[in-house]
Amino acid sequence: METVPEQKQESLVAVDVGRSGVKVTYASDNGAQLFSFPFLVATKRSATIEGGSVLTSSRNYFWADINGHEYLFGETAQVMGDKVVDLSEGEAFIELNIQTTVFAVAEALRLQGLTNRKVMLAINLTFQNNHLKDRFHQELKRHHTVVFKLTNTRVDFDIDIVSVLYQGYSGALSIIMGSDLQALPQYSKSSGVVVDVGRHTIDMVQIEQIHPKDGASYDYGTFLIFNRVSQVLRKTHNVVKDTWELEKSYLANKPIPTMSGASIDLAPIVAQEVAEVFPDVNRVFSTFIGHKTPDYVFLIGGGAHLYARYFQEKYPIIKTPENPQFANAIGMLRFLSRVRASHKG
Repeated sequence: METVPEQKQESLVAVDVGRSGVKVTYASDNGAQLFSFPFLVATKRSATIEGGSVLTSSRNYFWADINGHEYLFGETAQVMGDKVVDLSEGEAFIELNIQTTVFAVAEALRLQGLTNRKVMLAINLTFQNNHLKDRFHQELKRHHTVVFKLTNTRVDFDIDIVSVLYQGYSGALSIIMGSDLQALPQYSKSSGVVVDVGRHTIDMVQIEQIHPKDGASYDYGTFLIFNRVSQVLRKTHNVVKDTWELEKSYLANKPIPTMSGASIDLAPIVAQEVAEVFPDVNRVFSTFIGHKTPDYVFLIGGGAHLYARYFQEKYPIIKTPENPQFANAIGMLRFLSRVRASHKG
């Protein structure tokens, strides 16, 4: 078995597990690095797949043994997995979230050629799921062994620190914290709101003097939009596609083929559905902020691009970071950097 070269220094890794994708940032000698993969998981390989020869890209590393149990993730799960899970709920979601997080840490270390590391990890949970933080601490804060099956590469690590931040608030930190890891002056004494657009929900968080105060989730995520798009295609064009496929095609600017040989541009259909849904989104936003006018509003998340135009027209003060889908992960990595600096100080 190939073992990644041993290192003793601690590593910083931030993992944002969302319903549609997993975003990971980690600190390296070359600065912060990013990668992502779809939140698709299989717990065993399909009996029809022989070995890993069908995989020719970096996806082949996403087949691993985690603490003695086999998992496949992302596109590898789609290609090689049996009974792929993509919309888990309850206990299943918690367990898959934990295993995905462990795998993401191992992948971050493998990409750097590291093993036997002490890891400082940051994850995020919604206000509604924050009661689960002790469960995540218990499952994550321990020794882990991950073996990448195709190359038989083993990565060992100990997660010594698990920081659990509120989802959305962690994304705000990517904007609020400057390069010196201190809060920028314009935010340190002000109050604002974060709107985090995910696959199933839009999570909103109120922040006062850089501390989270309240949060709520609303069912207006990208799934709603593309579910409506799928209904339009079915009724108007007799085309049946699942929401995940439609969202992927839309992001790739890829038209949808029909049986007649024609193709359908998704952009105008998506725009129409967003325009119809946004008044409801604005209603819950107005209710959430109440009578207090925020000093700033941040729009983040993988679905921020869908609502950006409408929020910007309604609230010109709104700010969207350059990489909104990675905002939570980037903010968590900055938080970890601040924690490590304070420990050294």
